Amino acid sequence: MKEPKNENNDVNNEVVYSSDVEITKAKILPEHIAYEVGLQGNVVGDKKQSFNITVNYKTNEASNFGMSPELVVFLEVS
Repeated sequence: MKEPKNENNDVNNEVVYSSDVEITKAKILPEHIAYEVGLQGNVVGDKKQSFNITVNYKTNEASNFGMSPELVVFLEVS
């Protein structure tokens, strides 16, 4: 199986899932602390399949990603 590559011919480890999610909570930190927004949400129709993530809105880098065990199982099956 070939590894997916990006436009620079680097290995791309990004996996894309086709599921609708809803953001249930967002918190923007003050700029003097960090350029970050914390998001919480879940798969539409199943609040047990939840996640949280922090995103730097200047660089679009994600950090502190977490997900519920139910979401892990859902993603493994998808």
